[in-house]
Amino acid sequence: MAAKPETRTWVWRFDHPPDRVWPILADTARWNEAAELPKHQTTDVLQEDGSVHYFAAMKVGPFTVKWREIPIEWVTEKRFRHCREFLNGPLHSLCATLEMVADGDGSRVDYTLEIIPANILGRLMIRFGFMDRTEKTFTRLTESVAAHCAPRV
Repeated sequence: MAAKPETRTWVWRFDHPPDRVWPILADTARWNEAAELPKHQTTDVLQEDGSVHYFAAMKVGPFTVKWREIPIEWVTEKRFRHCREFLNGPLHSLCATLEMVADGDGSRVDYTLEIIPANILGRLMIRFGFMDRTEKTFTRLTESVAAHCAPRV
């Protein structure tokens, strides 16, 4: 029986148009670093048909968590969807989807995180505040976006 996905959407409004906000929110490597996630190593594996599969791993305490990176769906200044399929650890998958629209002189961003636990540890992680901790981190990060978008004098 497949585990039920846990989904949460956050809505943010910015005083700056999408072309100013997008470069900050779409820089997922910097976003992950600012969120203080552990650094990860990525490996590209060429397939016989010429396609490439992307695998990554990171240390979380004494454990190494491994996953397959699914190619990112990307429409500049509008949308991205970034998914990971885990090969071990507490999660089966994690997908982040960002959708951005102009909102008057500013921008509206809907950011959805969907996670599917792989095991009891994943279900407990979700049950005991994973999304709430993520929300605190995202709130801290989005509060700094306006400062980064402001014109430099």
